[in-house]
Amino acid sequence: MLSSNQDYWARKLARSVAKDKQNVAALEALGWRVLVVWECNLESGVSEAIQALVA
Repeated sequence: MLSSNQDYWARKLARSVAKDKQNVAALEALGWRVLVVWECNLESGVSEAIQALVA
């Protein structure tokens, strides 16, 4: 999170997390399996998460 304007970024992150949860719930209700990948996690652990999802 950026050191300047922390309140803004905290609210923005909270909105993104809430929106993701709502979208995941809607997709799962339709029978989809969902994996949310945040850009900050692209370097670590993504391939393992994808392998676990499709296994």
